[in-house]
Amino acid sequence: MFDFTELFQEFNKPFVKLAEGQKGYWDKETGLYVPPTDLEEVNTEGIILPLNNDELRFDDGGTFTFEDRKIIYEGQLQANQTVNIDGNNYRVHSMKPYTTYSHFTVYFVKRVST
Repeated sequence: MFDFTELFQEFNKPFVKLAEGQKGYWDKETGLYVPPTDLEEVNTEGIILPLNNDELRFDDGGTFTFEDRKIIYEGQLQANQTVNIDGNNYRVHSMKPYTTYSHFTVYFVKRVST
């Protein structure tokens, strides 16, 4: 397994991942409704890069644009999870696991219009 720890130490950049709160539910033991919890903001770090020409699809209706990014991240993100990078929101579109070779995953995130 390859060790990219020094690379992460040099190029890590902060971003915020938004973790969905717990949905409301009826407690089976007490019979009471437990209300949903709020969205949780978690500060974290990863290597944030623009997409290269091969990752951008230049044909009509291409998947990604120049505003989209990829995040090389040592933690985990979920599909459709929202992250905030420099004040802009992005939604996790897809991922490429590199866990066979190392300790990170590459996530492709698409900018969300507000």
